[in-house]
Amino acid sequence: MYRFVVTMHVLAAVLLTGPAAVIPFLAVRGLAQRDAEQIRRVAKRTLQLGAVTLVIAAFGVLALNSSDTYRFGTPWVTISITVYVIALLIDVAALPAIMSRAARHVEEAHTASPEVADTPDDPAAAALAGARVDQHRGRLLALGGLALVLYALVAVLMAAKPFGE
Repeated sequence: MYRFVVTMHVLAAVLLTGPAAVIPFLAVRGLAQRDAEQIRRVAKRTLQLGAVTLVIAAFGVLALNSSDTYRFGTPWVTISITVYVIALLIDVAALPAIMSRAARHVEEAHTASPEVADTPDDPAAAALAGARVDQHRGRLLALGGLALVLYALVAVLMAAKPFGE
């Protein structure tokens, strides 16, 4: 039973962590194209994929419960769980919120004047919204990169099992 659960844990990690770690970067493309709908779709998918990684955690808990060697107090397990929880919070809380605000600012930057198509109502407000969009790009890249590194760190910890048995 232990081997089966560990195999499912690893399979789930391979199939689910990659997309969860990479999907937030699609929002940067939406920012570049000033496509608020794409940004919203990516935010929703980021939240969904982040939540689906809980399947990996569930298999990990099952593996630990059926293991004779490893426990929750094992240092690499504790570190892995902590790092995973931080990455999960980034994926399900921070990134979708930033993407939501970015989509709103993209729309504000492209508010059209009723007299002339495709011109902003207030050029200063449009410039401010455009600057906010650029700030969101930096935040998305930083937090998306951090989540990617954290997921990779968890994978390394799981494979190497450092810090004692």
